[in-house]
Amino acid sequence: MNRQFSTWYDEPGACRALRADGFRRVVRAKAMEIDAYLKRIGYRGSREPSAEVLTQLHRAHMLAVPFENLDIPLSQPIVLSLPSLFDKIVRRRRGGFCYELNGLFGWLLEQIGFEVVMLSARVFDGARQGPEFDHLVLLVEVEGSFIADVGFGDSFLEPLRLDAGEESVLHGSSYRLVGSDSEKILERRQESDWEPQYVFSPAPRRLADFSAMCRYQQTSPESKFTRKTVCSLATPKGRTTLSNSRLIMTAGGGREEREVSGQEEYRTLLKTHFGIDLHEEARIDRLMDPRTPPAKNPLKHLRTSDLRGAAQMATQATAGITRIAEGVHRSVWDTMGIPGGKAPGLTRGITGLVYRSVHDGTLLLGKGVDTVLAKLQPFLETVAKDKADTPDRARLVAALNGVMGDRLVTGRSPFVTPMTLRYRGEALDWNALPPMPEATGKVLLLIHGLCMNDSQWRVQREGHQFDHGEALETALGCTPVYLRYNSGLHVSQNGRELSAQLEQLVLHWPTPIEELTVVAHSMGGLLTRSAFHYATLDALRWPGLLKSIVFMGTPHHGAPLERAGNWVDVILGSSPYSAPFAKLGQLRSAGITDLRFGHVVDEDWYGHPRFQRKPDNRKIVSLPESVACFAVAATTASKRSPLADRLIGDGLVPLNSALGHHNDLRRTLGFKDASQLIVFRTNHLELLSSPEVSRQMVEWLD
Repeated sequence: MNRQFSTWYDEPGACRALRADGFRRVVRAKAMEIDAYLKRIGYRGSREPSAEVLTQLHRAHMLAVPFENLDIPLSQPIVLSLPSLFDKIVRRRRGGFCYELNGLFGWLLEQIGFEVVMLSARVFDGARQGPEFDHLVLLVEVEGSFIADVGFGDSFLEPLRLDAGEESVLHGSSYRLVGSDSEKILERRQESDWEPQYVFSPAPRRLADFSAMCRYQQTSPESKFTRKTVCSLATPKGRTTLSNSRLIMTAGGGREEREVSGQEEYRTLLKTHFGIDLHEEARIDRLMDPRTPPAKNPLKHLRTSDLRGAAQMATQATAGITRIAEGVHRSVWDTMGIPGGKAPGLTRGITGLVYRSVHDGTLLLGKGVDTVLAKLQPFLETVAKDKADTPDRARLVAALNGVMGDRLVTGRSPFVTPMTLRYRGEALDWNALPPMPEATGKVLLLIHGLCMNDSQWRVQREGHQFDHGEALETALGCTPVYLRYNSGLHVSQNGRELSAQLEQLVLHWPTPIEELTVVAHSMGGLLTRSAFHYATLDALRWPGLLKSIVFMGTPHHGAPLERAGNWVDVILGSSPYSAPFAKLGQLRSAGITDLRFGHVVDEDWYGHPRFQRKPDNRKIVSLPESVACFAVAATTASKRSPLADRLIGDGLVPLNSALGHHNDLRRTLGFKDASQLIVFRTNHLELLSSPEVSRQMVEWLD
């Protein structure tokens, strides 16, 4: 027996300790419904841990749950959260690939009482080994040690003993494990030769460790799962497989293969052979050929309501430019001593008549166009069923709301973004919640910053997609919920609305909420403080459930760039020739001007002209005393210095502001030293993809 591998189970309790790190957090949050899982795989035998029971469970799983990657060509994200995987595989009777199938099977074994450790394997492509975390396998200790793997497609039906060199003949196929002190290789006999399948090492892993490679497998053009669709299930005598548009059936050494006749037959085959019934909108053509490009449509990002919004903005822009031009004209007249019109900034006589005609005519035309489009909009949306939001449109609308969201609200623009709490990409409707069987009592709320939206928590990291919410869901067993809001409104306006939304969340969440954690980026941290302030005044329930807040790059004491914008307003207004152009600088929203000093409550801005310079006279709002508060700050510098702390920061927020430091000690927020993290050589947006931030949050919040 290999000495290094034997240390996993020769030491009493060693396997149990390693297993706990992989599964205990999710188990602590919500126990598995074992009966439902066993019914899904058609198992009715003993539940006492033994080698025989492990063999029967493994075989039943292989014969009942298909190995499939249908979600990938259908652009449905796969999240490594055990409750989510349970919902997909058990309740919705789907299959999955290795991370899903072995991750969930390992949880089942652990719940029954087996000792289980997750291992990382590297799959062979010819003589070349794949990267670390390319595949997930299970080490199970019971009457010896076994390798269990229900997620490798056409592979062994029953678990293999770990003993190196021992050949196992399983239903006509021979397998063996060979290797050294540091790693073992699974080999399969192909005629007279042994071919390597994958190599794995003894290092115990957590499910969260596989998240990056799981995202790579879903998104990279180099991944075999983005280039080929597969749905494959073992049968008592062979295997049935859909490979792109080919149906392959093997039994007793024979093989039949043919082309699937069309999309309807493909649906029928999925249901008949694999028990999978996809929704009507599923792109079967993408499953039959994952290389099928999406239909090109330059207007795909536009909705019917966008026509109205664009027309309104064009009208306002034309009228605004007319006023600026008249203002410049009037300023020149002032220097020459020529009298102006009835109001400041207006011209008189024929000149004034021309400007008024252009201005009023534009508004009249714009009103007429808007009236016509408003009447047509319901009919156009009924015919087209209005288009689903696309990521590009959502980003554009988010930026538009951040820059001028307050003006959009005043003008009743269709571009206004209402505040919504979102789950799995969809807005929650408290009157008609979607099925949420995987929801836990530990809720994680993620709040974006200025000019952004909830989808922008998903970012690229080292060529893979990454989301702090998904990472924390996997590591801590919490359920992520995302906020989307109009970041151009005052922070306090959004804070009040967020407080009300969270009270509804507590009231309608499908399972009693045990604890609430908030991770807030940038402006989102100010919203959180504002919401807690108003919820406390209103004696709401949700603050009592709030356990932790992570402030990520939050400008607690403002951002210099907004203050620079305020100085631009003053400088432009100081010259009669440039004064009309100050209107351009004053287009920025109430949300942006709140970042001048970090406004949190109404008193900070109410009754004060937004574009006039004034001292920092904010109301002092401390951190919640009963909540664990953490601060993450970034700097593009390589080390700390007085200049870096005060000015450089992450490019938008100085270190001192993000850490809550202030020259006025009454305003210093007082984060504990152990509750602060400074990330160097990192800018404001890179906080969303920082592995150092991700690791620290898991440590803080566990």
